[in-house]
Amino acid sequence: MHVSWLNQIETYFSIMHCKVLTPNDFTDLWDVAELLEHCERCYESIAKPFEWKFTRADLKAQIAGMLIRDA
Repeated sequence: MHVSWLNQIETYFSIMHCKVLTPNDFTDLWDVAELLEHCERCYESIAKPFEWKFTRADLKAQIAGMLIRDA
């Protein structure tokens, strides 16, 4: 599956909403900001790089196919 960066950021916000911001029982925005920063630091400590499977050759082939189709 290939998604745009917009879909990826939507996925990130969805996860943060479900796992961090629910239930919405914060007393003020500073509490929200503090919790989001804490979660971001925790994630950064365990995050690993993605193993991309879509190569440059795949990209060239896809673009070539699009150009042929649009011609």
